[in-house]
Amino acid sequence: MFLVVATLSCAVGKTSFDSKVYPASRVAMDRLLIVANLENVSLGDKLVRGFSEGLTSGLALCQVASRILQVDPLDLGGKIDDAAGEFHATAKLAIVARGSELVKGRALSFAEKHHFELAIFDARSGHVAWRASSVLDLGTPRPWDDDALSGSRFAWSIVARIRDDGVLAHCGVSEAGSR
Repeated sequence: MFLVVATLSCAVGKTSFDSKVYPASRVAMDRLLIVANLENVSLGDKLVRGFSEGLTSGLALCQVASRILQVDPLDLGGKIDDAAGEFHATAKLAIVARGSELVKGRALSFAEKHHFELAIFDARSGHVAWRASSVLDLGTPRPWDDDALSGSRFAWSIVARIRDDGVLAHCGVSEAGSR
């Protein structure tokens, strides 16, 4: 008699966006400094790690070199400008967590929704080229959910939205992360 154990894992999460492009503030996106404050949000380490890896790999497929700077909003100082200068960034992407909520689901379950504000700035002038509000709906947590995969999926949706809005010039990635 053989016992077969299968491990099922899946990505969860639906992402919605409300975005705006500022055509007068076009920006070269070949070196992007991503400024984020995600570690203090209730997303979990695996989701944040999957998000970081997904965002940098998605941007790389779009011929954009990127670096992520995790910051504490109370300890900014000149860290962002210093990091942008050291990296020779042509643009900055700010990702700010705006809070989360638990939404009543079926029966006794609850679903998680996280709200984010995103903006792309020209590194030299500081002008805003793109701005978006986003909601990451993780649904009801289940034991077989793959948080890293969910984070990566969220990252790919951001890259796809920036591409769809025309801010990324040479990009053929899809939301799932494939060309």
